[in-house]
Amino acid sequence: MAEKNPTLAPEKVRAVITTNWGKSGYRPVPVRSIESYMVESNLDQDSDNFSIVIGDPQNILNDLLNRDNEIRVQLFGVGLDVSYLLTGIVDDVDKVEDGRITLTGRDNSSIAADTTAEAEKWRGCRANDFIEERARRLGVTTRFNLAPGPTKKTIKTDGSESEWELWYRLLRKEKQWLWFSSDGWLTSGTLKQGDVPDYYFGTPPVSSGSAATQYIPVERVAYKKTTQSRVGTVMCFYHSGGRIESEQDSDPLLDEWMKRPLKYIEDKNVHSVKAARKAVWEEIYEGKVGALEIQVSIPDLGKIIRQNRIAQLNIPEMDLRGQWFVVGSKISADESGFMQEVRLREKGYSVTRRVPTDPQTQTEPSGNPEDIAKCKSLCDVIPRWCQYFVNAAHQHSGNTPYDLFLATLVAMCQKESGFRNVRQSGTIEWFEWDGTPKHGINSLSEWKGTFANDHGESGGGVGPMQLTTQDFKERADQFAGGKVNEFFGNRWLPEANIMEGAAVLNGKGGNREETFWAAVKAYNGAGDAAEAYMQTIRRRVAQDWLPKVQGGISACVEEKVFTGKGITIPRMHDTTHCTSGLPGFNAYDFMNDIGGTEVFMEEEAQADPDYGQPPHLIDWRSGYGGWTFQLKGRSGTKYWFTHLDDTDPRRYHGQPIPAGGYVGRLTRDSHKAQLINGNHVHVGSPSWPYPGDDAPNC
Repeated sequence: MAEKNPTLAPEKVRAVITTNWGKSGYRPVPVRSIESYMVESNLDQDSDNFSIVIGDPQNILNDLLNRDNEIRVQLFGVGLDVSYLLTGIVDDVDKVEDGRITLTGRDNSSIAADTTAEAEKWRGCRANDFIEERARRLGVTTRFNLAPGPTKKTIKTDGSESEWELWYRLLRKEKQWLWFSSDGWLTSGTLKQGDVPDYYFGTPPVSSGSAATQYIPVERVAYKKTTQSRVGTVMCFYHSGGRIESEQDSDPLLDEWMKRPLKYIEDKNVHSVKAARKAVWEEIYEGKVGALEIQVSIPDLGKIIRQNRIAQLNIPEMDLRGQWFVVGSKISADESGFMQEVRLREKGYSVTRRVPTDPQTQTEPSGNPEDIAKCKSLCDVIPRWCQYFVNAAHQHSGNTPYDLFLATLVAMCQKESGFRNVRQSGTIEWFEWDGTPKHGINSLSEWKGTFANDHGESGGGVGPMQLTTQDFKERADQFAGGKVNEFFGNRWLPEANIMEGAAVLNGKGGNREETFWAAVKAYNGAGDAAEAYMQTIRRRVAQDWLPKVQGGISACVEEKVFTGKGITIPRMHDTTHCTSGLPGFNAYDFMNDIGGTEVFMEEEAQADPDYGQPPHLIDWRSGYGGWTFQLKGRSGTKYWFTHLDDTDPRRYHGQPIPAGGYVGRLTRDSHKAQLINGNHVHVGSPSWPYPGDDAPNC
């Protein structure tokens, strides 16, 4: 450790702790009894860690131990000037018998890092404005230093990423980075790459001149090199013209190495040789990021070494010289003294340049499943049960690209049963026994002997997807309210069988792309046979089914079967019934079986000031559930909505929705859909007429 009385020693450090103190509510309280602390600040981590030890022999601070009390901390030193050390949230509290309390936690970015960004889509906003609005809403901070960027046509997320991951992805697309400063500012910007140093570490060289006084002495140096992440050859697989192509290249710097790992990557945003080659070299570059790192320990300066700076290094004892990038630091102090450890990396290889990929929210075509199945171009490539495969993929693909899930489901059916509704190892397709001899089966006992399948894990695969596990077969029987039955159950209905097969694949990890192929293997079992099964499916998907499915979907888009618009509410529409409790509002239910289908407005509209209630959520159990609100179109037409889910229409209060703009989406919860007698959005309007003379008087 360094000096005995450093200016950032615990006795010179103050904490302001906010929690629910007794009966006085949440309020900040200054605490001086800091015995030790540690604070990290790293550009290559989402959240920075800290720990503080406080003396409390009189149990004055016991409110910190209350299970339901959140603890917020701001730590700062009063050295040469006031140095903010951290602004954060406590995760864990420990207290021992001598009265010492240890608080450990992370900076305020942890609020966003721990919060899932709900699946949603936004249009026409800038990333910095978008992030600031959401950070304020979460209570992350009120201080912002976000660089302005261009207006984005669309921002979207699918529920698979945290708020912080969403913000980081948006800024990386603008070649910026995001971090949270110790004094509570949410900051974005580029990495500093200039030649003018901010700090000087080590021994001043003879030629340093006036800069000699700026050198900070170094007490300890640790140099680390790692080669674990280096790759010798990268092969990129990509789709081009309905085919799967590949491009590869090698790092010439590893030509004489024995260890030259081969790495496969797949990139759905690559469609040309040039783009594939760029992806290959980006992967080779990423293997070098952080390969060299130096940690230097320096004495107390009364201030903190900040990240995203350039440091000039001169350690002649280790022959270390040149300019390095400050990627982070750790400060710690206790009764024995103060120490600050600074992490330095090579300029240009300090922090990942990866741009996170967008969630795959657009691979799933929108529209009614029956309409999709009527698309001849798609169903020409799926030999049987096209609509059932399409429905099952819509229901269970999760975050896996829709086209990949659908193509794999078809390939698995081909492998499992050859697109036949048979028992395991059987040749006769199931038929319901009605006493009529058929296919060489002359009696009920022969029929049962042909289709008996309740043999548990060891056999008795059923139907197109060869469901074998008893639980899976019984779940298929219960499809659409059916009863469990070995011979007459819904396990023998291709629709139920394929839907359950997709559910099994989903449940084994097929709902995430990173675990998708492991799920395909697990569908078959374990061991070498299951590995061979997975490899066969993967090969058939890549060489046959995926190009066919993608081509079919593309053709269907051109045929306008997949509109990409979900449900559009027109200015005029025929009606079929009344809106209960709202006289004069003739209504129509826009049905769609696909959970999450988006709803749009044909004309510009905004919250109707004449409607007596704000947007509100009705309990789904009432049978009339969902978000309910009223809009008024530019034409003067009034629209009363209900049964929308996964959206908060209040954000449109006072703000116009543009023509073609997004209103909300149908529920993804099948139980909620059942409660309202089928998934739909109910829209009522006094401007919409009833057809003919049979119209009731609404």
